[in-house]
Amino acid sequence: MKLLFCRSCHDIIALLPTLTRRCICGQCAGRYTDNVNAEVEGDCIVLGIGNKSLVHAMREHAKHGDLDTGLGRRFDAFILPDGAPTVTRKGKS
Repeated sequence: MKLLFCRSCHDIIALLPTLTRRCICGQCAGRYTDNVNAEVEGDCIVLGIGNKSLVHAMREHAKHGDLDTGLGRRFDAFILPDGAPTVTRKGKS
């Protein structure tokens, strides 16, 4: 799963297939072009969430409930670097 973090308004938006979504201030936008690849524009950071990791955390939470630590279930999230093969920035070559 890919998300955009707008550096201007700090909005976080989930990308959807074919439908371009914009942050609150309108300065960044993006969409999936297929099941894996996305195109984005504007001054944003592309965030990734490990789908398998998220599903596992959700299943563990449903099965075992809250953790005693109060921190909840962990899953993998990361910042996709500029030049990541699954992200195209519009307006850049």
